[in-house]
Amino acid sequence: MRTATSRRLWLILCLLAACALTLPSAASAGTYWWSGVPAAGSNGFSWGQTGGWNPWAGGSRCENGATTYGTGAYCQLVWSVPANLDAGSGNMTGSYRQANSNFEQQMFVEGNGTTVVQGTTTTQSYNRQWADMASYLYIRVINTGAATTTSAGTVWFDSNGFNVALNDPYNPGLNILEGHGGWKGPGGACIRYGYGEAGSGLQATALSNVDTGAVYDNPGYGSAAITTGVFQNDRNCVGVGALPTGNYTFRASATDKSGNSVSNDFVVSFDTTVPAISAAKIAGAQMANGQVLRGSAGQYRPTFTFDYSDAHSGMAAVAMYLDGALVSNSSTFTPSANLALGNHTITVVATDA
Repeated sequence: MRTATSRRLWLILCLLAACALTLPSAASAGTYWWSGVPAAGSNGFSWGQTGGWNPWAGGSRCENGATTYGTGAYCQLVWSVPANLDAGSGNMTGSYRQANSNFEQQMFVEGNGTTVVQGTTTTQSYNRQWADMASYLYIRVINTGAATTTSAGTVWFDSNGFNVALNDPYNPGLNILEGHGGWKGPGGACIRYGYGEAGSGLQATALSNVDTGAVYDNPGYGSAAITTGVFQNDRNCVGVGALPTGNYTFRASATDKSGNSVSNDFVVSFDTTVPAISAAKIAGAQMANGQVLRGSAGQYRPTFTFDYSDAHSGMAAVAMYLDGALVSNSSTFTPSANLALGNHTITVVATDA
């Protein structure tokens, strides 16, 4: 009777469960600078006016039409500090023209007061600076005198540059990692994780192996916006190739534009070592491949057994096959009748977790 022993390692791959976002924790506010050209409708800029002014849609210039402006009539470009950010020092640059002394250009920075420049009929440039602010500022042209009739385009201002120091007092939010426990096998692992950022915006995120230095995921973020607002980045199923048997520390990390960072370390265990199993035995004695059985009837229906063990993830299942057919889900099998004369194959299989 011929016998053969095969060994097989099965992988049970546990997919990670859905992630739950944790609230961002307080951080030491880091400062970063945003520079750009103001444009109404983006980055916190908007127009406000009274009277017949012509703010350029989506732009950073406002000019008068051919009309009469009463006392207090103004056109202004407003910048509001985005939610979850604090604004510090900065400056705004541009140019302006005022038809007569009734009009003046003003910049108001909440917490710093108003800066006034009396204009002329020629085009002038300006550079308005501030040391700090509360929640908003505006720059405008306003009629501070009696009602004044103007010709179109004789009173205007624009803004061609804006620089501001921003502080983000919060760390990015880190998704709770669930389902990364349990052993991974030769098929590797599928890691799901994610981040949220409501302040200055994500600058960098990564999934790495602390023990080996391998980086599995590090997407880039190239937004030119002052803030990305509430931003969720779900890194669904990042593939990690099989590693030698052992426990590895993985790290999910994120850094925002202000330099605030957050990380989470967790362990992923790999078992890429096959279980230890013996060849089939008869009466406790190991069979030789091709061993011939002859003699009494009992030897034609012997009890087959085998030994098994697993030093890592533990055993999940054992099985015995006779001539390719499953005959036992344990480590022992006794035929119910004498085996037919001829060659037979006994296969033993052990599967770890």
